[in-house]
Amino acid sequence: MKKGLLLVLLTGFVAGCQTSEPVQKPQEPASVPKPDPFVFRIHLEAKSADGVSDSLIQDLHGKNDVLVLDPVIQLDQADLEKVEFVKNKQGDFQISWFLTKDGLKKLNSLAKSKKGKSILFYVNGTVLEKMKLETGYKKPVLKMKTLLTEDQAMKIKQTVPAEFIK
Repeated sequence: MKKGLLLVLLTGFVAGCQTSEPVQKPQEPASVPKPDPFVFRIHLEAKSADGVSDSLIQDLHGKNDVLVLDPVIQLDQADLEKVEFVKNKQGDFQISWFLTKDGLKKLNSLAKSKKGKSILFYVNGTVLEKMKLETGYKKPVLKMKTLLTEDQAMKIKQTVPAEFIK
């Protein structure tokens, strides 16, 4: 009788210890979303998208102009040596794009063959600036005239690979 009572008590104890809820795995910490990959390109401005199915049509950053980008990439990240973000007294940022020697040669060749045309700075999916080609470039730096807010500049800077920021 004692064995039976002990068995009943033991069975009740074991049953009380078991839960009907499934065991939950520990939650992994929330991941921080990765910024978009850095994309730097310079395109020529096209006059229209007629007959050019893969042209990129965009609004110019901060302005109402509609731009049509020639689908051919004239310069890209391979032509880039360094990116510099300079803050002015008002707290706005200007971006300077330093080109490699080959990038400078490409730019001068483009300026010679497409005199008076505009180039468009396409960065991370947005056209940031439109700039007229000069006749010749001695220095390998293109300074954007368009000023960016600190938030806009930092959003771009976060995507720029470390080897370009010196």
